[in-house]
Amino acid sequence: MYIKPVDTEEEMNKLGRFLNEQDFFAFDTETDGIDPLKAGLVGMSFAVKENEAWYVPVPADKEEAVKIVTHFSPALQNRKSQKIGQNIKFDIIVRPQIRSPRGRSVIRHDDRPLPAEPGTSSRDGLPGGNISQI
Repeated sequence: MYIKPVDTEEEMNKLGRFLNEQDFFAFDTETDGIDPLKAGLVGMSFAVKENEAWYVPVPADKEEAVKIVTHFSPALQNRKSQKIGQNIKFDIIVRPQIRSPRGRSVIRHDDRPLPAEPGTSSRDGLPGGNISQI
């Protein structure tokens, strides 16, 4: 696995534009704790293909963190691209802690349930019916 660190403004701009043009990308937050309501963002990782990723360190200073995350805001808010996450619910809970100077979240998400396949629950895609049948 190759992970490229992205730590200059030029690299962040380039990666943000690249991700915004993709049909999909994987996204994960790295934090300093396991409680998403208290955890601080320390980094973000992105990938568009297997065995190749980018890691963006995020400083503890909230003003600097917002500047860094803002480079990726258009891609993260782009409704035309699918975001894939290992633990996306955690990432969404951590997300509100990163706000623009206007107080807006810099990461957009859509938490509507996915359409259900016949025989599954629309909430989680698990087989419908009695839990003992699962």
